[in-house]
Amino acid sequence: MKPFARTIQKLDWIVLASVLTLTIFGLIAIFSLDRGQELASYPFLTKQLIAFGIGIGCIFLFQRFQYEFFKSTSTYAYIVAIVLLVSVLFFGNTIRGTTGWFVIAGFSLQPVEFAKIALLVHLSHFFARNRDHFRTWWFLFGSFVITAIPVTLTVLQPDAGSAMIMMGMWIVMVFVSGIRRTQFTFFVVAALLAVSMSWVFLFEDYQKDRIRTFMDPAGDPLGRGYNVNQSIIAVGSGQFFGKGLGFGSQSQLRFLPESRNDFIFAAIAEELGFIGSSVILILLFVIWLRLLLGAQHASDDFGMFVLVGFLSILMIQTLVNVGMNMGITPVTGIGLPFVSYGGSSLIAQYMMVGVVLTVLLHTRRKMGHVIG
Repeated sequence: MKPFARTIQKLDWIVLASVLTLTIFGLIAIFSLDRGQELASYPFLTKQLIAFGIGIGCIFLFQRFQYEFFKSTSTYAYIVAIVLLVSVLFFGNTIRGTTGWFVIAGFSLQPVEFAKIALLVHLSHFFARNRDHFRTWWFLFGSFVITAIPVTLTVLQPDAGSAMIMMGMWIVMVFVSGIRRTQFTFFVVAALLAVSMSWVFLFEDYQKDRIRTFMDPAGDPLGRGYNVNQSIIAVGSGQFFGKGLGFGSQSQLRFLPESRNDFIFAAIAEELGFIGSSVILILLFVIWLRLLLGAQHASDDFGMFVLVGFLSILMIQTLVNVGMNMGITPVTGIGLPFVSYGGSSLIAQYMMVGVVLTVLLHTRRKMGHVIG
């Protein structure tokens, strides 16, 4: 255990302040939606606040552990994550067509959100242990198998969005480690085959509809294209300053579906306008830069891959979520990091922030405040 007060003083407060501000934006948006829809007890806001409190606790708890703790426990965390992903397929609850939740005392727990963290830390440890074999085929295959197990279990739920995030994270980490031209060619061919096979054998009809809607959003404006069209209207109607909290017609009158999670960016853009949505994107960009800078100066390979992996997760989620809110990427059910409603995702993201802050703190100590 580390001296707590001294550790807190040396945290990367730029990252932490950016994360907290993003979450506050999300809480304000959820409050506005609860109030506008006359939900007197604010049920969604209450659950998100509880998750927020747990997340904050996880960050400060993780600061109590030494840097090596995350390396030494990465394999155990990965095994627990696999067990949970298997268990949820047999004993989980089905919500919106996905069997991916345990419901306990009225609260939903989504194991895949925590599996992303376990996979990231375990992969980082695997990459760090095998730095002398980065450009070998067995290393590529071994890291793929580690990733493919939770990805396959996630696809079986089915949750294509989370599976895409985990695969995307692995691809970024492999490319950062270094890859031969022949391996790159293999990547491209394998990806094309995987997409083709998935379309034929794995994708559900609603998932195919989402891709068709992306290709032609005006083809069925009152059917499969409804969500995207309403989101585009909401984003555009906010203009520069927005309509004000509680006055977004698309979100408050429930024309905008899933306004607390998948389409919360559109709800914020409608009520807070270009200024509010720009602040969110700037804060996310600040976090990206801090992670990138930290990865460039990381004191070891494990820390570097943790930062790169988390950076890839945040970038994929942000680009896909904002893109689908603006009609330029398919709807995948991926939330906006630290902003969208979802207790499991928020707690898991804050847990990952706790790991990242520990890595950055270790880097600062080793490199002499190089990212301070």
